[in-house]
Amino acid sequence: SFPNDALPIFQQGVGAGIFGVAGATEAVYVVVPITVFAVVYGLSMDYEVFLLSRMKEAFRRTRKNDAATMEGISLTASVITSAAAIMIIVFGMFAFSRVFAAKLMGFSLAVAVFLDATLIRMVLVPAFMHIAGDWNWWPGIRGGPEVSPPRTSKPQPQRKITSS
Repeated sequence: SFPNDALPIFQQGVGAGIFGVAGATEAVYVVVPITVFAVVYGLSMDYEVFLLSRMKEAFRRTRKNDAATMEGISLTASVITSAAAIMIIVFGMFAFSRVFAAKLMGFSLAVAVFLDATLIRMVLVPAFMHIAGDWNWWPGIRGGPEVSPPRTSKPQPQRKITSS
């Protein structure tokens, strides 16, 4: 997502005055795209594991893909959106820094987190979960419904009854 969100602002100068950049820079620090990719990848995996684990729990209970998808989204949407809003604000503040690399990284991270939390996690993931259907859970549904194992209790010692 880095090249598409930062290029018009920083390299071509479109709207650069908002961030205190005099004009087109025509260059991007080599470290910034790699760092942005690594941070966004880590954050998006965190969102994804949280979202899919709720979906998996719901699927284990209901065995219905669409119901599990809806339940997983509804249980995690507010948490994901709130966390993303906090990160967008924090990363967005870096876009107004005096250090050019911090501006570039802050803006890129804020846009990438926004796109990841809204477009990808709340639109594309549910759409692909619906399209894939039961193939989302293929290792888990081959043997039929998952049944929890019976509880084992300690065997009670048998008393011998003796007659007197």
